[in-house]
Amino acid sequence: FMGQPDQQKGKGMANHPPRRLTYGDSKRGLQAPLGQHQHDGSALHQHFRAGQHFDGNIGFAHLADAPRQTTLRYHFIAFLQVDMPGAELKRLDSLAADLRLLLRDKKLRHAGIDREGRGISLKFKDDKGVNALETRASVQPLIERQFPELRLVESGDAATPGLTATLRPEALQKLREYALKQNINTLHNRINELGVAEPVITQQGADRIVVQLPGVEDPAQAKDLLGRTATLEIRMVDETPGALDAALSGSVPFGDELLYERDRDNNQRPILLKKQVVLTGERLTDAQPGFDENQQAAVHLSFDSVGSNIFREVSRNNIGKRMAILLIEKNEAEVVT
Repeated sequence: FMGQPDQQKGKGMANHPPRRLTYGDSKRGLQAPLGQHQHDGSALHQHFRAGQHFDGNIGFAHLADAPRQTTLRYHFIAFLQVDMPGAELKRLDSLAADLRLLLRDKKLRHAGIDREGRGISLKFKDDKGVNALETRASVQPLIERQFPELRLVESGDAATPGLTATLRPEALQKLREYALKQNINTLHNRINELGVAEPVITQQGADRIVVQLPGVEDPAQAKDLLGRTATLEIRMVDETPGALDAALSGSVPFGDELLYERDRDNNQRPILLKKQVVLTGERLTDAQPGFDENQQAAVHLSFDSVGSNIFREVSRNNIGKRMAILLIEKNEAEVVT
């Protein structure tokens, strides 16, 4: 979006020739005349009221009444597309790892489990007197019970029998809905940093999100904020006696990192975390708001089977100890729990 308002300080609008303000995108090339500049600025104020929208699509706020320097505010509109194919492939990679873990726990041998395109290929072969066809016959109902979102089709031949697993349409639809919901929630949280009074974030079609931000002074800042990528990590808190005091005095223990978290009164307090990452957001399959056993606000996290096993082992070995969730953006880590 481009604008060319009068920004000469200390001069009345009557001293300048009429200007035009261009709004819209470069393809449409829409233009709206500002009208004749009058000394009292009333014509401008009547023609372009604060936050007024044009054709339901583009809007500009506001050109001030005073015949002094004007401040150009933009009605920022962004069209974002969610990477649905990427989300699908990421889910298939996670499911392939889950299948390997399942067959290992059941002591069922295989000749390879890998993602191939938009599916997962499972291969079997005769091993130590165990027939590959019998192994496939045992594995198929096991996967159907444990992973109902997968549709299995037999593949291969008698020598190297196999199975091909793909996501069922209803599972794929659920995955897409979750991806959209997750991105919309993330955008809401980021836009709060801009202090925009009435942001509008809506879904358009199956994989697009439209973001409208009225009254934005710096479109570049808004674009940068919306385009950030973030990662989520779960780490253990180092509660060794004296370790936090040592870190605050400048001697951070080896393998630790000193960060800050916010308490319920929004005050920062130091926290010492292990650098070793327990889990990342790649193992997260769902996150929903709710309440804990004390009816306090909480976020309920769901992991895939690999993540669940890791979380169970870490919890079992660290009973009574704290974990922390970090959100990392632009190499800056923020403790969010």
